[in-house]
Amino acid sequence: SVKPSPRDRSPRGRLPSSQILAKMAPWSTGLFEVTAEPGGIVLFLKSWFLPCLVTGELNTKGRAVPGDCVGGGVIGLFCRPCFMAVTAPKINSSETPVMAFVYSIIPCTSPCYLAQVHRHAFK
Repeated sequence: SVKPSPRDRSPRGRLPSSQILAKMAPWSTGLFEVTAEPGGIVLFLKSWFLPCLVTGELNTKGRAVPGDCVGGGVIGLFCRPCFMAVTAPKINSSETPVMAFVYSIIPCTSPCYLAQVHRHAFK
């Protein structure tokens, strides 16, 4: 009897890569589209000056930490890159924790990224 090669076997419970890519959705707006709706420029300014409010609202959708809005606000205030690394992939399955962390730790992209994730979550 001839054994099938590993290439002939399909992994159990795994989707083919074409189906996985089809399930991944891009962001609803670009990173630097700071006036895009929903939220517009007000959301961007809130992301820049009061990011804890935005992370609190995101936590109501992503449920990254306990405590709903207050929990998300507190964790987002003290460790936003870590919070976003957990929350962003829950909001958009095509995002990786590493990229979410990187976008959140760079000062010039952090408020833009926070607004982008918020717009996607509340579209």
